[in-house]
Amino acid sequence: MINRLVLFTILALLSNQGVCQSDVYKVAFRHMPSTLSPIDNQRMAGSFLIWQMAYPLVSIDKQGHISSKVLDLKKTKSLDSTFNQFQFCLLPGLLFSDQSQATASDLTMTFSRLKKTVEGFSHIRTSTRVNSDCIKITLAKRDLRFFEKLTGVAASLYKFDQAKPLNLIAVGDYRLMEQQSAQITLVANTHIEKESVFKKIVLKIYQPSDTWTDTDLNFVSGDIAPPALLSQFNEVIPPTKRVYAIVVNLKNVDERRCFASLVDPIAIGKLMKIHVKPIPGFIPSEMIGSNEQFLPEKVPQNLCKPNMAFIWNDFRESDKESINAYFSSLANRFGVRFKVTFQSLESLIALSESGKEYITVISFNSAGSKDSWNSDSTVFFEPFLREKKVISTNLSKLRKAVDDAAMADLLSQKTEKLSQAHRLLLDSGFVYPLGEVSKNFYVPKKISLLPWADRVSGIPQISGIR
Repeated sequence: MINRLVLFTILALLSNQGVCQSDVYKVAFRHMPSTLSPIDNQRMAGSFLIWQMAYPLVSIDKQGHISSKVLDLKKTKSLDSTFNQFQFCLLPGLLFSDQSQATASDLTMTFSRLKKTVEGFSHIRTSTRVNSDCIKITLAKRDLRFFEKLTGVAASLYKFDQAKPLNLIAVGDYRLMEQQSAQITLVANTHIEKESVFKKIVLKIYQPSDTWTDTDLNFVSGDIAPPALLSQFNEVIPPTKRVYAIVVNLKNVDERRCFASLVDPIAIGKLMKIHVKPIPGFIPSEMIGSNEQFLPEKVPQNLCKPNMAFIWNDFRESDKESINAYFSSLANRFGVRFKVTFQSLESLIALSESGKEYITVISFNSAGSKDSWNSDSTVFFEPFLREKKVISTNLSKLRKAVDDAAMADLLSQKTEKLSQAHRLLLDSGFVYPLGEVSKNFYVPKKISLLPWADRVSGIPQISGIR
């Protein structure tokens, strides 16, 4: 899912007494989650918490081996060789964070939500209760990759009330303890409390006084100075796929084309103080469909009109002078008008979800994704398709290409459709790719084991840190 305007961080570094001698993991963001719904969440801070609170139905390792903290894999299986009937069974004694028993009815609800809201599950035909722990799923057409689609947190057991958007009750490691305007606290569930180093997780709004010795600053957007005592930390490469792009949410296609012809990605990157490596288009490297080239037009005669006016939205008021100077220079060189507005990051996130026109930089990643397995790039199109999408135009051809990719049997078919979706997005003019994030995380040397929540989000599984 997307996380609006979010720039990345990880790992709590604690006091001089050592990370493993404190039972509270503190992590800072510049924004707070608006919801902890595993399906509707669109912010990185929300994704961070959801991965601690909810187990996906299925996990797949690098060798393709399937495991699960929810399903009894001895009983969970395809019921025939056509791969259109499956049996799913829960592990015995599985409890929600409110201590209620998970049942086959909860499993049915999971697949009902997937069918209604997630690409690639519309072919679910029936869900039938077999007994108190098992259900039978029948598909309208075969699906050789059905288990692969169950690796995101949208495919999890949870209870959620839209009226209480931060009150997620799920089957997972941690549960909600307390929520405040600038802080959310999770507490360990009973089954992991004894073996987990961290009994609590505190997610807070970043303050300039925060330091690496008491707070994980890896997810704070913008430039953050490295730890003062660098010798006490290791730099690690997180398993993350994330890109920066300018979203040009303007209804007028000529205005989108004009804007794309004016800006320089290298100059914008320096202006925004973001660290990226070049990629052909919008999709991160090594992901399916990533090889499409973004080729913005040079400024053709009469493309940019003197009456065209662009508003650049930003939250980096500390860099106000240089940002204003850059866009003033563009206006002078190309004969168009530019205005720069500064507002809080929360306001910018709200603007990107409002359906109004805007131009700003957004960070896109796969955290909390609906299909985070392996190199599938489907999740990167979700922000342009979901109900609260980052653009105000419905891209029907893009939706069809993504849906077709989700239903493809063969990898070659999936690649073709995701490449098509990538091409459609690049040609729409709504995104101007800036590159793939190139950022390592600082991890205290006292940590001997750092497991990741999944293989592409870069979010640590806090319960497994040793």
